[in-house]
Amino acid sequence: MNKSTHYLFAVLISLFLTGAVTVDLFSQMIIRHPVEILNGINTGTILATVNPAFTQNSITNVFDGNNLTMAGVQNTNDLSITLAFTDTVSFSRCKIYFWSAGDWSLEIADSENDLNSTSGSYQLLVNQQPHSAFAEDSTDFSTQKAMYVRFKAHTSQGNYIYLGEWNLIGNLILTQLYIYPSPVKVIPGTTLQLRVKALDANNTVYDYPESEALVWSTGNNSIATIGEFGELNGVALGNTSVTVRSFSNSISGQTTASVVTYF
Repeated sequence: MNKSTHYLFAVLISLFLTGAVTVDLFSQMIIRHPVEILNGINTGTILATVNPAFTQNSITNVFDGNNLTMAGVQNTNDLSITLAFTDTVSFSRCKIYFWSAGDWSLEIADSENDLNSTSGSYQLLVNQQPHSAFAEDSTDFSTQKAMYVRFKAHTSQGNYIYLGEWNLIGNLILTQLYIYPSPVKVIPGTTLQLRVKALDANNTVYDYPESEALVWSTGNNSIATIGEFGELNGVALGNTSVTVRSFSNSISGQTTASVVTYF
């Protein structure tokens, strides 16, 4: 997301908070969403420790979202990656992609001491699960919360481990929709394409998930009408509400559209 896009969304959120864009605060949509590990590493909110250190490429390749880039170690049968979070991380799925065959484990704890001593808050979530080369593997479990997460890989086939990707996936609760561009203005006889972003309870901006269709409507069709994909058509001068909701009605948002002679 570039600087101008960040600025646009900041303006939109400001409009939302001041009431220019209104939403249903009592609705929510729960979706699966990956923990943004690479962003956390880059910003210093996640500390990643690799043992032994990668001999090919770097930790960036493990969390870049691309199975076809990898990081690897040679002359060893074991690899561990420990993530230390400044804030508690919550997740319910672990997904990996290897370029080499072997097995993998996943451990969590609330302190480094518990993790290293396998005591106290320590939990072993995945225990030596076998995997194939150039294949994705994943495990689901009840939602876990931890400050430390350790991934371990082992191979008995050769003395190298190549890891394409590692993802922790949690549940993201979307609570609000907003409509943009904002303010919404259109001239009679013209069309304006409206779009939607989603917010969580902290007003963090996310793309709306494509898994569920959106339903659009206007409050007064004599002022403006809207198509099924958010095409707003100006009919006559005046103001009318524009509402968008998910097909299941689990989350919605509303703003005011103005049909004007010029702007």
